[in-house]
Amino acid sequence: MPEEESRLPDEKSNAMKKIFQSSGLPSDEAVKSAEVIIAAQLLNFKEQQKSAVPEEPKLEVKAVASYGFSFLWDFLILIVIIVVMRGFIALPFQVSGHSMEPNLHDEEHIYVDLITPRVSGYERGEVVVFTPPVTKMVDIAGPMCWKNKLVNMVYPQGENPCSIQASYVKRIIGIPGDTVEIKGGHVYVTPQNGTKTEVKEAFLSEENKGKTCIPANNCQSEATLNGQKYTVPEGQYFMLGDNRTGSSDARAWQTTAFVPKDQIAGIVRSVFYSPQPFILGQPTDLFARLKAFIKGFSGVRVVHEENLL
Repeated sequence: MPEEESRLPDEKSNAMKKIFQSSGLPSDEAVKSAEVIIAAQLLNFKEQQKSAVPEEPKLEVKAVASYGFSFLWDFLILIVIIVVMRGFIALPFQVSGHSMEPNLHDEEHIYVDLITPRVSGYERGEVVVFTPPVTKMVDIAGPMCWKNKLVNMVYPQGENPCSIQASYVKRIIGIPGDTVEIKGGHVYVTPQNGTKTEVKEAFLSEENKGKTCIPANNCQSEATLNGQKYTVPEGQYFMLGDNRTGSSDARAWQTTAFVPKDQIAGIVRSVFYSPQPFILGQPTDLFARLKAFIKGFSGVRVVHEENLL
């Protein structure tokens, strides 16, 4: 404050000189006018000094508001990222059943790649999720069910919006132009303009090797012994489950043995959660449940494309 007080006489003197020069008034009247003006300037100067002191409560409110806006903005960005990922990059699915054992297990959570197939298509040996050429309805719950109920209010699509067409997960055996033959418990593929080759079975369990039959549980049937051929049309694919003795796949579908490309959701790239059995005899043991939940992440793994030929 001493420095500010020492500047006041100089400021007063300078202001009076300016007023004398510009007013054109007699000296006495100019002096009185100058004193009034300078007094007002001094009062204004003191008010500015007071207002320069920060008010802590206002700053705290502003900081909280800024933090709230930042959090909301980050949350919206996260939602956009999730929507983009689910719609264009990857989709999460849950396996239901045992048709892909030993490579995928019941209730495992998988990620499906949506981008790569749009660029390079599908190849033999890839595990894919698709809508099968058979009608099989499954019940859903949670957010997806709520969303379907809301949509059903505007665009009625059925009595039970929480019952949807099931998706299947199988392995591609034949691509467009291939001829697939199942004979004597084995699978053979003849590529277009290629030679007949037996499909490698390294990815199958021991009890499934040499047991690809029609139907799946009867390797003494006429179709199995004599052989059954399937020529894959353009734009379609031939699928089999890895659990050959317990899979409903191209061998069992009545309408057609093939799946159109536009009915395939994408390629399974990874398992991101593998549920462990809860301790059924100890339903109240929260520690055991938590331990089983954490252990489920130990099953995280990449799902590889198999070289079939």
